[in-house]
Amino acid sequence: TSLLFLSSPAYSYQALTDAVNGGNPTLDKKVYKVYVQADPTSNNRDQEVKEALNKWKSALAGKGITLEVQSGNPPEPPIDLNKLNQEIQKFNQDPAPDISKYPELQKSEKKKCTISVYFETTAEIINRRGGGSERGFANNIWNLDGNGKADKIEVSDVFIASDPPGANEEVKKRITHNITIHEFGHTAGLDHYTPEQDKTGAVMETDATLHGTKLDLG
Repeated sequence: TSLLFLSSPAYSYQALTDAVNGGNPTLDKKVYKVYVQADPTSNNRDQEVKEALNKWKSALAGKGITLEVQSGNPPEPPIDLNKLNQEIQKFNQDPAPDISKYPELQKSEKKKCTISVYFETTAEIINRRGGGSERGFANNIWNLDGNGKADKIEVSDVFIASDPPGANEEVKKRITHNITIHEFGHTAGLDHYTPEQDKTGAVMETDATLHGTKLDLG
């Protein structure tokens, strides 16, 4: 399956798939508030994040998806998906559920229609993912349609490495930009390229840190 709203003659972007329920979750045609954490290293890399987000903002605007970048840090901490899934099971079995007793579920309700970008160390991101070697990560929460399949993304927490590789700050900022534009592709409902497409080298290839220049959308 490929998404049609972003494509070029060289490749088509691959849609995310819900491996459990089926369906291809995407952003809805509405307004999402976007929050970007200030760079904890004081190198203003959050400006690179915003530059990358603005590229996606322009690309998605014509499809009825509005991104409003807010000032200030994300008002809520990240959602713990493991705890959230546990709470959802308990909530659904609770004969008299009170959402105030379910902190992750309550947090997910507060964060609806928001996209939050957080800086974490590579080690923290790997720990959050439960392994791997990633320098970025997007946690999407989507609803299900009437057939029980993945439908619209309601919340996305995006994690960007605060310790990107690079011999100097200019390279680190470029890599921060490329990680952001890649991870936000996942927020927009895109998966990695197929192995054949990976060879072309672009936004959604597996490792976005390898490029010598800043990535642009195809």
